[in-house]
Amino acid sequence: MALPYMSVNNGEGSPMRRVYVIFIAMLCLALIGCGTTNKNVKFNDGYQPAKGTRIEVPPAKNATGKTFEEIDVGKTLSEELVAALVKEGIHADSTVQGSKLSLPCQITEYEPGDAFKRWLWPTYGSTVLNVKCELRESGTDKVVGTAEARHTIDAGGAYTIGAWKYIFANLAQDIVKELKGKFSQ
Repeated sequence: MALPYMSVNNGEGSPMRRVYVIFIAMLCLALIGCGTTNKNVKFNDGYQPAKGTRIEVPPAKNATGKTFEEIDVGKTLSEELVAALVKEGIHADSTVQGSKLSLPCQITEYEPGDAFKRWLWPTYGSTVLNVKCELRESGTDKVVGTAEARHTIDAGGAYTIGAWKYIFANLAQDIVKELKGKFSQ
């Protein structure tokens, strides 16, 4: 069955078919977002959190040396970490008794990026978030582990609009899932 935009005579596509193919390719590029994710959560040698350990989140620090008009990066990261901990059932609020760890974090790199620039040329306008955290025993403040994560959104278009905000939630969820996995080992 020949479609209206295809030539039946010689099997080659008509100019209209070429336009259609280019349009579909551009649409796909506009809707797809690509990036990288790196995460590393580890406890000190010989340390194993007690069963039922919960995690509290002090305010995160912006160590980038920059201020951002559209977002308070420290507050946003803290809120997203708390939300991810609550979702996984390991958040420690003020009412939790028993073993607790504290997760103080520093944002060492943040670039809000630009979806239009990413669409024009991958890596041009990348959104970047790099975080370094320590796991500390509550009460003693002893460092018992570290958590580091870096997320980037390097390519894409319309789908990546708002990446400057949702990159925090994605990174927080990755850190918390890694932490929870370490608890069960």
